[in-house]
Amino acid sequence: MTASLLDQGAGGQDENLIAERLADVGAQLHNSAGLDRASVSLRTLSDPAMRQPALQLMSNVIAAPDFPAAVVAREKERS
Repeated sequence: MTASLLDQGAGGQDENLIAERLADVGAQLHNSAGLDRASVSLRTLSDPAMRQPALQLMSNVIAAPDFPAAVVAREKERS
């Protein structure tokens, strides 16, 4: 569940803003977890003007996840 919540809020940005920012630069962020591993991957355009903001957003998601209470509650209900 932790991995699925990473991109649902980070650095004060909510899930919608993160999704919009990724779409703006043509990037896709994926995360997954298993019993003994976790991964975060980024698919982005090679143009530095598009790549840099995507990398910064990925870094923010990894380093400063917010785990908003409302989102955590919503995801608990879904599982």
